[in-house]
Amino acid sequence: MTSHQIKAALIRKGIMLKDIARRLDVHPSLITQIIRRRYRSKNAQQYIADILGLPHDQVFGDSPTPPGRKHTGPMTPNEIRAELAERDIPVKELAYRLNVSGSNVSAVIYGREKNPRIRNGIAQIIGRPVNELFPDAA
Repeated sequence: MTSHQIKAALIRKGIMLKDIARRLDVHPSLITQIIRRRYRSKNAQQYIADILGLPHDQVFGDSPTPPGRKHTGPMTPNEIRAELAERDIPVKELAYRLNVSGSNVSAVIYGREKNPRIRNGIAQIIGRPVNELFPDAA
């Protein structure tokens, strides 16, 4: 798996890198380095693989695995965040592209706001219709 795929899979499960870091008693930046394969820690890699429910070699092997996820129905906020992570687009970057604040983007993703321009921007980047991402969209 690529680092983006690993991060997206963790996001889909609702696991944040800081949670893994806290559990392993390390700094969150070290977890990022491990996922990006800039630092090796067999224990941390195995812990991440266990969280994902996949064999260590499939997660941290040399050949990336295809995402293979077929999605039907409305996406959850974690799934939207995971799709953005797979495209290497953090919320801050999306906010910059849309000329809004990161908190506005997060509020739309989590359903606290219904800004059509932000919804359209997210849908365009993910490549799905707005009404599939946000079922209450008109």
